[in-house]
Amino acid sequence: MLQQRQDLEAITLTTTVKLVGQTCKSSGLVNCPASLQGTTTEETVLTLVTEVPDGEEPTFPATTFDSVTSTVAFGNSAHKIIAASGSPTSFVPEATAADSSGKGSDALSGETRGVSNKVIIGVSVGIGIPVLIAIGVGLW
Repeated sequence: MLQQRQDLEAITLTTTVKLVGQTCKSSGLVNCPASLQGTTTEETVLTLVTEVPDGEEPTFPATTFDSVTSTVAFGNSAHKIIAASGSPTSFVPEATAADSSGKGSDALSGETRGVSNKVIIGVSVGIGIPVLIAIGVGLW
């Protein structure tokens, strides 16, 4: 059987909190575009009934958001995002040194670890397709 401690007094604490949430005006979207986003604000009263020793002054417990004292920095390799406004424009990358040399940047013109990419692709296709056919037919 529980005994009530005589040295404690019951105190009721209340506080008002403002909660702000982000909403999407169209349901079912995984990534809501900025044009369909909105915010909702709700104020609610939190109540806590507690018992404390006589003479003690209780305080309302901190919420999860109040307990975050600092954030973790991104580090030295993080890049800043520049502000942009106005209508979108298409992006056309500038030519690099390899592109302007005339060799091009396609997969067939280079080498991988000293072997021509043409040889690597030829061997892969020459062996890979018959293996896939054999597996499909059930010979393997």
